Amino acid sequence: MPRAWLVGAFSLGVLVSACRSQFDTTPCDRGHESCPCAEGDTCLPGLVCASGICVDEFGTESSEDEDEEGGSSNTSEATGDGDGDGDGDGDGDGDGDGDGDGDGDGDGDLSDLDDDFEGGLDAAWQLFPAGQGTVVTNEGRLEIRPAVNTHWFQAQTGFLVYKQVQGDFMVTTQVQVRDRNDPSAPLTLPHLAGGLMARIPGPGTNHHVAATVGQYEEGGAPQREWASTVSDDTDFGQAPLTDPSGELRLCKVDDSVEFLYRESAGMVWTSMTLRERADLTGTLWVGFAAQN
Repeated sequence: MPRAWLVGAFSLGVLVSACRSQFDTTPCDRGHESCPCAEGDTCLPGLVCASGICVDEFGTESSEDEDEEGGSSNTSEATGDGDGDGDGDGDGDGDGDGDGDGDGDGDGDLSDLDDDFEGGLDAAWQLFPAGQGTVVTNEGRLEIRPAVNTHWFQAQTGFLVYKQVQGDFMVTTQVQVRDRNDPSAPLTLPHLAGGLMARIPGPGTNHHVAATVGQYEEGGAPQREWASTVSDDTDFGQAPLTDPSGELRLCKVDDSVEFLYRESAGMVWTSMTLRERADLTGTLWVGFAAQN
């Protein structure tokens, strides 16, 4: 019998400084730049709380100024075509400007890919594989119902709702996994889970990373899980939860990908693991993975 998992707002941005703070083992004072936000999602003057991290409120403009002066930037450049998007710039996002962010303005800012799921489903979202699940928006959340016997493990394929993303990124969402027939009832069936995924595009051999919550064993407790799959070989780790819900984050900087979890907004992020994935380059499918 199909079940559902629900997610809240989808936040995606090229917040490289914030992402790098996730890899930094030195002390980090809450409310300071590139550190977790303080209580009530507050930061020091001149900073704003973005996806749980304090960042410069004028960070986007500063990045553009650095580009004009010959400094570094977060934008990505086209490296050729053959990406299947039909625009000839090789970045896979379909907008023709070569920056990989899909919004057509050439700035590499991925915040335009954010979605609060108010007012229907953005046409930029795509489903993979087609017919392996259904999606609906409902009062500011996305409800995903994967088909029965769809699993993300080894060579098996679950259900993915994704947008195309290129370069470094940090993606954050809120997740609840529930029985759609009785949302208040404890989960009983195994392998019912959902969360975030970044995947090398296309069908065939699986190459992806995922952070999910759900019920993975029949009769077991809810858990959070990270998974890293290379050539259909899956490495994973789990930790118990009191409820299959919370906030998940995938943070990709260069070849490193970190998986993070926290129970609710305002709490400190917990690192699930850090993995080196040099194969996750170019345009990736980034979004919501679900299985049943």
